[in-house]
Amino acid sequence: MNWKPTWPIALMFAFWWASCTENAPSSPPKTAETADTSAVAAPVDPFGQGLALLENNCFSCHNPQPDAQPMIAPSWPEIKAAYTQEGQADFASFSRQLTSFLHQPDSTNVLLTEAVAQYGPMPVVQYSDAQVQAIATYLFKSKLEAPDWFTKVYPMDKAVYLTGTDDLEPLELGLYIAMKTKGVLGKNLLGAIQSRGTEHAVSFCSERAYPLTDSMAGALKATVRRVSDRNRNPLNAADAVQLDYLQRTRARLAAGEPTPPEVRETEGGHVGFYPIVTNQMCLQCHGKVGTDISEATQARLSELYPEDKAVGYGENELRGIWVVEMAARSN
Repeated sequence: MNWKPTWPIALMFAFWWASCTENAPSSPPKTAETADTSAVAAPVDPFGQGLALLENNCFSCHNPQPDAQPMIAPSWPEIKAAYTQEGQADFASFSRQLTSFLHQPDSTNVLLTEAVAQYGPMPVVQYSDAQVQAIATYLFKSKLEAPDWFTKVYPMDKAVYLTGTDDLEPLELGLYIAMKTKGVLGKNLLGAIQSRGTEHAVSFCSERAYPLTDSMAGALKATVRRVSDRNRNPLNAADAVQLDYLQRTRARLAAGEPTPPEVRETEGGHVGFYPIVTNQMCLQCHGKVGTDISEATQARLSELYPEDKAVGYGENELRGIWVVEMAARSN
């Protein structure tokens, strides 16, 4: 995990918030609860937890399929080989180095220097130590380097450890739905970028992000939206309840405090709020005009979104939230 591509991932983050037409929000929430995301949507077994985290957060960039094209991040065998020194390191050393890099993915911690030169640096990810430990457990113990890992081992691991969502609490279920939707949007966006470039990706998101989100929402039996108090599309403006969560979360982020998701009870079930925070690469579409955002990109954004408020951001700022509405489950 020594890098992520500079421009594809930036756009993947940036366009999660693009111009999707959204359905009306659900009934006003009644109660709320928060939780540390280190305990969210992951099996208790660290091996299975690591697989779940990789599946929902990492595989959209680090493709698990051998010889996948185009490659936008290093393969898992490459990552494992670098962090185990071709099998010579023990688990404690492997986990320590991986944790250090994921919490501070800069030149002082890079092992895959050629990958950084090819794809660009990886942004900071908001994983807890427990989550990184779980990821390290799966990477170290699974036979990623085996020729048949993708065709035989990986499907078996998924069958054993990723057994569905029936036992997930609403907070966990909402995060699972948001991450699954994010993965689908990200993969389709990256395909658009690779095929026709950045400006095409802006157009692609304006036309396809909502249909893709709606399709995922139907498959996952939920309503999924992205909203913000500085929205790109007027239809993505946050309502009063969402604004309250955005303001509280922004204050926590500015104070250096954790920014947990939140779930509230509604008349028909639950609604969850899940924050998205900017990194350096997001600024290519949400940063400062004339500095971070290219002239061509800004021209296309202005054409598609004449009321755009989603610029002027810096790093580590709250861009908006996923809003996931889940119907009550029948007993």
